[in-house]
Amino acid sequence: MSGWDFNSISSTSAGIFSSATDGVNHYYFDVTTNLSGPNFTATATLVWNRQQNQTAINNLDLFLYNAANSNLVACSTSHVDNVEHIWLPRLPQGRYDLQVLKNSGNSVSDSETYALAWEFFLPTLSVTNTGTNVALMFPVYPAGFSTESTVSLSPPISWNTNLPMPIVMDGQNYILLNPTNSAQFFRLRRP
Repeated sequence: MSGWDFNSISSTSAGIFSSATDGVNHYYFDVTTNLSGPNFTATATLVWNRQQNQTAINNLDLFLYNAANSNLVACSTSHVDNVEHIWLPRLPQGRYDLQVLKNSGNSVSDSETYALAWEFFLPTLSVTNTGTNVALMFPVYPAGFSTESTVSLSPPISWNTNLPMPIVMDGQNYILLNPTNSAQFFRLRRP
């Protein structure tokens, strides 16, 4: 559940016979997993450029709503920056509406081009018994997680990266280990 979009958005200024209208682009996400009760990490970044020969910028904002009840979860609404960013380390499972808003008041232009990048992921490593083996499970995305193991948490700790290559199943990396393996502690590290 990561990606990006290069898009444009429009709003209209107030005219003699019309009122100003904001522009909104919606991005819907089903942030769910078959695991019970995990919290996701969510991050979204919106950027746009100052238009040529302009000294000011259009005002874009970024909102994250719970689509089930329309409650605002998080927002980024700077009036002077051309970057908006949302980061939530404990987002419950659910359906969400990520919104890009172009405010109509004090606009440099009626249309604006922007880039939006997002990522929703489970940053957890789970360890479960599977028959006579132990299974390590962690998310495929974001890319870059490495698994490490150690035999003891007593200092000095020596973390090893020589675990078997993971198998990808249902959007999760799986590593099967023999329970007699000397490693008893595991972690995910994002380089």
